[in-house]
Amino acid sequence: KTCKEKLFMVITFCAANFFIVLAYSTLAPFFPTEAQKKGISSTFVGLVFGSYELVLLIASPFYGTYISIGAKFLYIAGLLLCGVCTILFGLIKNAPNGTPYLVLCLIIRMFEALGAAAFGTASFSMMAYNFPKHIATMFGTLEMFNGLGLIVGPPVGGALYELGGFTTPFVVLGTLMLAIGLISIYLLSPHKGGVLKLLTTPLITLTCLCLCAGSSSFVYLDVSLSIHLSEVFHLSPFMVGMVFLTESMAYCVMSPIWGRIVDYKVNK
Repeated sequence: KTCKEKLFMVITFCAANFFIVLAYSTLAPFFPTEAQKKGISSTFVGLVFGSYELVLLIASPFYGTYISIGAKFLYIAGLLLCGVCTILFGLIKNAPNGTPYLVLCLIIRMFEALGAAAFGTASFSMMAYNFPKHIATMFGTLEMFNGLGLIVGPPVGGALYELGGFTTPFVVLGTLMLAIGLISIYLLSPHKGGVLKLLTTPLITLTCLCLCAGSSSFVYLDVSLSIHLSEVFHLSPFMVGMVFLTESMAYCVMSPIWGRIVDYKVNK
């Protein structure tokens, strides 16, 4: 690939990672409260959040096995699916209370996770293939934009919720993801690659377990913290989002730094 093509790939991958994680994290300030209004307990709200991660866990190795069908196809299909599901989730406020609302939330979140798994598997595979000497740095860069999404998501979600109601954050973010996906159809070069062999490496397996543990520290507060802050401290959805910002900011800042350090040690 030419330098121009690689630059476009990095820009689009970073932007897509940012908006997908932004859409994922934008729920935290207001969704638990909205779900309670629909008759959903905190336990089932946690199930809605957890279902996304569960599908990611199951689907990512599957996509890695069949990535030979084309990483570009997986990337674009996953991004478009995420965009559509994000918009649909914004329309779920009109669903009947109780079980129908919960079931629709779970279905949409699971399909959104299927898209995110396809996108993530393809993007990391393509990055590793095109930047073999700077893998950790490029992965750290992608994680930095994931961190940015985690930082911006809660306050932006809270602000858009206050501005236009439940539907607004999801329609805005879903439309942006669809736009990036459609642009990528015409401007992203075809690519084939594989990541299945990574899953058979003990060190990679250990790394995956560490990632699971680390990710848990991000999401276990999503279910109850926003309700606690709203009821006890009477914070607005925007201010609740600002509270969620702190941990994500540290993640965003340190990801590229650690990636650079790893590449330096490996290539030394």
